[in-house]
Amino acid sequence: MVIARVTGFLRVEFGQHLSRYLLVVLLAVIVPGAWATGLRAQEGNRLLTLEEAYKQALQTHEQILIAEREVTKANLLPYKAFSLMLPHADANGAYMTVNKPINTTSPGYGPIQPKTAIILPHDQTMGGVTVKNSIYNPDFFPQRRKAHETIDKTISNYFQVIQNVLGEVALKYYQVLRADELVQTARELIKTAQEEVRNSKVRLASGAVTEDVVLRAELDLAAAENKLIESSNQLRLARSILKNLISLNLVDYTVAKQAPLPEVTESYETLVSKAYDYRYDHKIALAEVDLAKTEIELVKAKFQPSVDANWDYYAVKHPRWDQEANNWTAMLTVKVPILEGGLRYWELREKNESLQQAKLSLNDKRRNIRIEVEDTMLTAQNDKSLLFKLQKQVELAQKSYDITFSKFKFGAATIMDVSQAFAALASAKTELINKKYDYQISLLKLDKAEGIFVLDLIRSASPLSGKAQSRPTNTYNPALAEGNKDKKPEMKSRSE
Repeated sequence: MVIARVTGFLRVEFGQHLSRYLLVVLLAVIVPGAWATGLRAQEGNRLLTLEEAYKQALQTHEQILIAEREVTKANLLPYKAFSLMLPHADANGAYMTVNKPINTTSPGYGPIQPKTAIILPHDQTMGGVTVKNSIYNPDFFPQRRKAHETIDKTISNYFQVIQNVLGEVALKYYQVLRADELVQTARELIKTAQEEVRNSKVRLASGAVTEDVVLRAELDLAAAENKLIESSNQLRLARSILKNLISLNLVDYTVAKQAPLPEVTESYETLVSKAYDYRYDHKIALAEVDLAKTEIELVKAKFQPSVDANWDYYAVKHPRWDQEANNWTAMLTVKVPILEGGLRYWELREKNESLQQAKLSLNDKRRNIRIEVEDTMLTAQNDKSLLFKLQKQVELAQKSYDITFSKFKFGAATIMDVSQAFAALASAKTELINKKYDYQISLLKLDKAEGIFVLDLIRSASPLSGKAQSRPTNTYNPALAEGNKDKKPEMKSRSE
């Protein structure tokens, strides 16, 4: 009896502990899985803004990081220039042995004892130190100036790369917005087509129409569904491209709607003047001219004398008769180049030609800037005009469809009239969405043509923003270039 009670008690206790153990195991498996699922769901519902996409690209895009490394490399050039004026020291050592040493003994006279002189010892160990320091090096100042000009050029190139990358990010971002709005429009058109099909079936059931009317309405519905599939695929592709472009580690995300960009009110001359002031590719062209001038100065430095100070120390084991065991010498040398086979003159002519090429490239860049500004400005104006017309067209198409569909309900219009009105409405809405984002993209391209695209973000978020040349570099007046010396560029503020 006692044994049975003890056995029952153990079974109950063991069962309770086993249940608790299984409960702990289930919680350990289920809770982390649910937590991870919740995180994924939270990530999937994340709303990405355009500013966040910009900052993500600044931190992860390879082209930006490569350009930043170029700036880091350029910052080493001034140290290389200073090394021309710093001491250079070399240590040398040698060991020599001969088969037959050569000695000579001078005869003695009277009290003078004979003396043996070592002309060539059996073995000899030598070591020395040579220190050279340039007192005047004509290459120093041109090299130093070239280093700082290269830094300015690489910084301008760095910011130009940022503008190019962020311009691509903005383009892909607006492509996602466009595709998302096309998907929403396709869903609205499906609802409209479904109402058309439902009404056609009701009239078929009442005997007011034949079956071909329902089939035609279903064709409109199928076209709307195909448009939804196409727009959904475009949205998925646009999201994937943007995600890969900025290295975004999210399974799914949505993009935030952007406020319409401000319209451009400045004149063409003002836009060109701003482009000369702020475009980094224009600053790069100016830097190329400065570098070409510095290269000429480097060639001219080869015509100038140089002054060096040298100090040599040596120590010899088993010195020859004409050597001391250790000794040092100091020397001041002046080198004056006289004749080098005309090499310096040919190099000078070559660098002068390079300078002319740089100036021509600068003029070509300015012409391309003027063309780009004019092209983007006219494109933006054209898109704006077409946008207003398409908005009116959508209103008319919607009103036409509503009237036609109302007539169809009462038998005053055919299904073909409804189908044509539906197709016109779908086409107008699609064109309106495309043109709306075309206009926003054209405004972005105009900002990029002016050189002011995301300029504040670049200066604030970039790790090299403190080194940027924020002052205007424009030395070119477009009004004077046209021969109108009394005409000044009209300055207008952009509407906020």
